[in-house]
Amino acid sequence: MVLPRGEVIEIGKSAVPDQPGYDLLGLLTGSEGTLGIVTKITVNVLKNPEGKKTALAYFDDIDHASQAVSDIIATGIIPAALEMMDDIAIEGVEASAYPVGHPQDIAAFLLIEVDGIAAGHDDQMMRF
Repeated sequence: MVLPRGEVIEIGKSAVPDQPGYDLLGLLTGSEGTLGIVTKITVNVLKNPEGKKTALAYFDDIDHASQAVSDIIATGIIPAALEMMDDIAIEGVEASAYPVGHPQDIAAFLLIEVDGIAAGHDDQMMRF
């Protein structure tokens, strides 16, 4: 990637898997181009999981939604996806040309997805 001052750097896990320290790859991915411009990407193609299950959880306040994220991670199950939208983001989606139909009176929601061996999905969802 190219940093704002023009320096070219290479990051990733190809050299040392599970290296200690900060997750720079995650930081840069989440920065959406504000920390630098990605000029080359190397990916691994993974086999599709046998199955997946998705749940949507609505919350009356953002603190409970945030605590739920911590509680989910504390179970030891790492979801394939764990996304949160607050009331401002929900309002924006619902006001767009493609509203989804989320309730307007909620503070936040979590989208939770697990994947892998299908036999364990129901049990994993019940633990959340």
